[in-house]
Amino acid sequence: MREQWRVYYGVLLIMLRRAGRYCLRYLGELAKKIGRRLVTWGEDSGHRFSIELFHRCYLADAEFHVGMDIYRGPMYATFSTGEELIFKLNWIALKKEYWEWSGAFDFIIKNPGKPAELPSGDVWFMFEGGYAVLFIGKPRGRLEFNNSVETPRVYSYF
Repeated sequence: MREQWRVYYGVLLIMLRRAGRYCLRYLGELAKKIGRRLVTWGEDSGHRFSIELFHRCYLADAEFHVGMDIYRGPMYATFSTGEELIFKLNWIALKKEYWEWSGAFDFIIKNPGKPAELPSGDVWFMFEGGYAVLFIGKPRGRLEFNNSVETPRVYSYF
């Protein structure tokens, strides 16, 4: 008789552990939702570039217009340090009179303007001395240099 109760206690223990895991997972998901909402509310008074925007920027193409120069390249990391934005590009193409390619490049932008979303899903913002467009609506394939035939060659080279 006592051994039968042990089996029932074992089954009851397994059911309680499963229910406990389910409750903990539910509480974790709820805390994640609440945390995201709190971050969104806090961003109104804080920095204008949101965490979600930084996550969307990964492996997206970017174009920076500084004066008469145009810089293009794919981003692999973005950071925010106070009032500075740091964009790390895998390679860069600079156009003054013609396109010149070089290796990895970091853009440090001080006091960026508020980002605005374009109808295509891309984001643009102004900064002192120019403006930038982040092609996150349709990442990859937005940077065309002379024509669409030459673009894959540039991507495969760097």
